[in-house]
Amino acid sequence: MSKIQNPKKAIKNSPKKKDFWLVGIDEVGRGPLAGPVTVCAFGVKATDSEFRKSFSKKYPNLKLNDSKQLTEKKREEIAYFLRKDKHKFLIKSMTAKQIDQFGIAVCIRKIIENLLKNFIKSLDISEGQLCILLDGGLKAPKEFINQETHIKGDAKFAVISCASILAKVHRDEYMRKLSKKDTDLAKYGFEIHKGYGTKKHIESIIKNGISPEHRKTFLKNIKYG
Repeated sequence: MSKIQNPKKAIKNSPKKKDFWLVGIDEVGRGPLAGPVTVCAFGVKATDSEFRKSFSKKYPNLKLNDSKQLTEKKREEIAYFLRKDKHKFLIKSMTAKQIDQFGIAVCIRKIIENLLKNFIKSLDISEGQLCILLDGGLKAPKEFINQETHIKGDAKFAVISCASILAKVHRDEYMRKLSKKDTDLAKYGFEIHKGYGTKKHIESIIKNGISPEHRKTFLKNIKYG
């Protein structure tokens, strides 16, 4: 596992006391033309290396990694065991309408704040008892003093990998369900491209116009009916 880059302190080794939790945070769905943006906060009462070793020992055929580096089958398999083991995690999404209203960056910040507040409320702990690792350019609110952001953190830290995988599987499940529950939405093929701007998706928008699941602010360069 890579060393923490320019650490203020070794957050990955912080949860030595029983009342500390290590939490990984990642988002999926920042770039699609349709569907929600989804964020997961995944927590363990262990250091990142301890959790990775424990997971590897229990599931030797599964390797935690950035969700984008895993096949859909592997992501779903890992998510199944993470859910089955009843690890502490929270997932929240904001809709295409909310993304159009507030902007994608604001939506992600709102979700992270909501997840962390619910996390500490459900555990009855304080903000200072969370040690937070975030992927990419994500940030937690300032009151969460023990936080670090890492480029490609979803490939470096097991807790961020789990957050990435759970968020991705959750969002993909939602996009697949759209096509099943509504014939008007089925024509867009959300179950295939999950809302991303593939050639076929763009062609379906030009042909059919947009749905309530589409982000209007992301479609300014596409001419549709």
